[in-house]
Amino acid sequence: MSGHRPPRLVRDAAGFDLCPDPLEASTPAQLVSVLRQYWIWAGKASYRELVRRSNGELATSTICVMLRKETLPPQNRMLAFVSACGATEEDCQRFATAWRRISLGTDVDSPGVQQIPPPHNVVRLFPDRRLP
Repeated sequence: MSGHRPPRLVRDAAGFDLCPDPLEASTPAQLVSVLRQYWIWAGKASYRELVRRSNGELATSTICVMLRKETLPPQNRMLAFVSACGATEEDCQRFATAWRRISLGTDVDSPGVQQIPPPHNVVRLFPDRRLP
């Protein structure tokens, strides 16, 4: 059904910030754990309700698998899930950033973490810029 109102997400009272932070996750399993915590924090809507809110982007089986596995879910499904939970644009941005950081194997908080090198056949569009 289109035209339904998105859920109203009520933030925590002043002095309390219980919203799980996806940027604290550094592994796929940790990000999935944050997804489960976010779902609970946002009110623990039923899977059927989340499917309805996602306008067909999610299925109950997709949600079940995504929350039970400890592997990185596809980004579009993860964002559809948090949006169905009532996420703000800022919440979605934080989840997308965490997903990208984990997918790319980078950790901004840990010095010396291996960065993915560019392929050897990279075409240099900006010759005055140095590649890592």
